[in-house]
Amino acid sequence: MKKILFCLFICLVFIGCGDKKEEIKQVEKLPFSYENYVAQKTSVKYQSNVRLEIQDEKIPNVEDMKQIFERIKKENSEYKNYFMNFYVENKDISLFRFSQLSDEKINISNSWSSLILDKDIKIPKSYNKISGFIKYSDVSLKIGEPIEQVYSELGKTIFEDEDSLVYIIFNKANELIGNLYILPKDGKIEKIEFTPGKMITEEENEKIKNYFLGNKEISVKLFENRNGINIELKNLGEKFDIAKRRTGYVGPTLEINAPKNAEVIVYSEDYGFEINIHIRKEKIYKIEVRQTNEKTDDVYNKFHEQIMVAYDLATEDSFGRGVYDIMEKVGLSYERFMSNKKYTEEFESGYLKYRYINDGEFNIFQIENIN
Repeated sequence: MKKILFCLFICLVFIGCGDKKEEIKQVEKLPFSYENYVAQKTSVKYQSNVRLEIQDEKIPNVEDMKQIFERIKKENSEYKNYFMNFYVENKDISLFRFSQLSDEKINISNSWSSLILDKDIKIPKSYNKISGFIKYSDVSLKIGEPIEQVYSELGKTIFEDEDSLVYIIFNKANELIGNLYILPKDGKIEKIEFTPGKMITEEENEKIKNYFLGNKEISVKLFENRNGINIELKNLGEKFDIAKRRTGYVGPTLEINAPKNAEVIVYSEDYGFEINIHIRKEKIYKIEVRQTNEKTDDVYNKFHEQIMVAYDLATEDSFGRGVYDIMEKVGLSYERFMSNKKYTEEFESGYLKYRYINDGEFNIFQIENIN
């Protein structure tokens, strides 16, 4: 009997000491998708751009973004300082900037408020009523209205500013026109303010604010389709990345629904140039590169870059090809660019006429269709 009990004991010992399977802790899966693009790494600094995706008709809120921030930090734990810019799908639409220095508290600053400074931002139609992006024609509010009703009609917003609910507003042409601020008190709307974007005039601003407050008698086309022109610029691929970064311009192919005669400024920048497209009988007949800042070495170099963009728009050729030959033929040299003398030089090639004009103060380069 003792032998039997001893054998059972030995068996139990072997069973108890058998191979144990190590428990593997699963990495917590975040309830949304994102992509992280490293912008810069130094010995102590990690900086990246985080592109968020719309899922289940929502954008991750600030708390969700904190989780992403912490996840990326954990995956790159050898740095002391972290900086991350959060975007939503289209990299033009920035949302928030997260930063943390050493063990200090996470700092969150909004970058969406700067969107209204860019008159070329396009909001995709699919964003409407998602996390704070609203088409203006869907907005009709009243002071004293319950905030829950606002959420029901406009959806909840991830944007807040000093206790205000903020909605990013775009028009039927998908152009960003400004930010709508709703101040709640005791669960109701106490105040409504609208901050217009660059494209809105003061008169249009007043009409839009009235429209938001329920006055539907105005003609919304006054600020929906400026001057009756509807233009879509198409992205033609990687070769235009340089032009896009420097000019905000997204390619030379245009779809135009315009009156017989029109002038469209598609590019305007503080450093000194405008590209004007002149339309006649619904077709482009002339493109102008206009200098708007004082003459310097840097402005001269940038003038060349903008002429390349205009040339490609006119010819749909390889980016910048043949531009320097053309500028030489119209007599555009550094000396002439910097000169204060007035003169005009031009020549024709194929179906295009090239003209360089020095008006004594600024310079204009024209490409005209002479067919």
